Amino acid sequence: MFINHTRHLLAMDPILPADRCVVEVLEDVAADPETLEALYRLKKLNHRIALDDFVYSEELVPMIELADYVKLDLQALGAGRFQEHVNLLRPFEVRLAAEKIESEDEFRWTRKLGCVLFQGHYLRRPEVVSGRRIPSNRLSVLSLLSECANLESSAGMIAAAIARDAPLTYGLLRLANSALYRRRSEIRSPAQAVTMLGIDFVSRWATLLMLSGHDDCPSGYLEAALQRARMS
Repeated sequence: MFINHTRHLLAMDPILPADRCVVEVLEDVAADPETLEALYRLKKLNHRIALDDFVYSEELVPMIELADYVKLDLQALGAGRFQEHVNLLRPFEVRLAAEKIESEDEFRWTRKLGCVLFQGHYLRRPEVVSGRRIPSNRLSVLSLLSECANLESSAGMIAAAIARDAPLTYGLLRLANSALYRRRSEIRSPAQAVTMLGIDFVSRWATLLMLSGHDDCPSGYLEAALQRARMS
């Protein structure tokens, strides 16, 4: 999974293990000493580096030398400049990814040039997923997250925070009684569910609820993220 990293994120500790993701450096991140130091640190931790929407310039050579992947936008560069960039990058030990592939001809042409990864509408278009769900009160979810983050909170205190909100209670009991856990006896209370699933699990579940509650997040994104997480 390629994860976009701003300059701020590059300076932080990695979120996922090195074998699960590629650190994708956005095109507006300058190749200054701070950035290079962050990339050196990530490489020592065995993280792979990708340069997004790449446009070649001499000052970016130190970043190219640290990169494992370079992503080239076919639509932005055009066919001529795209091929020029492929030739410029041949001396470096990087794998090329072609972005914005809109047709089979573009896919075959970029592959013939030596690209090994591809993305674009030709391969997959965004899907709009509609549905109905019982909304969780955002304040209740925030309260639950706060309770989970408190090291002094007990399972009973976390269960009490859940029990104050009907959609939260319903969602947790539905999850605890799902076929995923194959319980012989039915879980009937938040306290039982928290004890069985664990505080860490409940905290991650509440985080997902918070993310899915954002109005500006397309409904299909969370489902796709969960599918990919499960496959990983």
